[in-house]
Amino acid sequence: MIAILTVVAVVLISMLINRFATIALTLTGMSREEARFQARAAMSGVGLTTRSPEDIVAHPVRRRIVMWLMVVGSAGLVTAVASLIFSFRGGSADGRLVRAAVLVGALLLLWLLLRVPIIDRGLSRAMGEVLARRGYGTSDWATLLKLSGDYAVAELQVGSDERLTERSLRQLQLRERGVVVMGIRRRGGA
Repeated sequence: MIAILTVVAVVLISMLINRFATIALTLTGMSREEARFQARAAMSGVGLTTRSPEDIVAHPVRRRIVMWLMVVGSAGLVTAVASLIFSFRGGSADGRLVRAAVLVGALLLLWLLLRVPIIDRGLSRAMGEVLARRGYGTSDWATLLKLSGDYAVAELQVGSDERLTERSLRQLQLRERGVVVMGIRRRGGA
């Protein structure tokens, strides 16, 4: 029974690591679906797909996350296979059937628990906060927005004596000059 608990523990830890990596990749600017897929692909050893290898290799934080996933995935697979072999070695056919039922039931329960929306949101929020505090986000807005060519993102601080103050965005006609205002942050946070 200890071998079955080991398999369940390895699967749980693998699921949590995969979730953690998905959130970390999302914080670097990847979409949640792409991050989830790439985290699973890297952890299972399948490899990266589509155009994402360039996006990952060119981004140092993503590259580090994916490299760790590859290492952890290999170790987890070896541990799970060894535990499975030991859990079904010896004993009667009825005993092996009971162990198989316990294993399948425990894995199904884990899968269901991690899919409960309140648990999913809480786990994702907690992991995201930990990763953001450790600096796994991005401040590279051009990468985040997938900008190329002559486009760039800039933050402009406007003093109270400049010609931009006291005028509406429409009056400034910035769009006609090729400027798109993404947001305005006023003094005092408003």
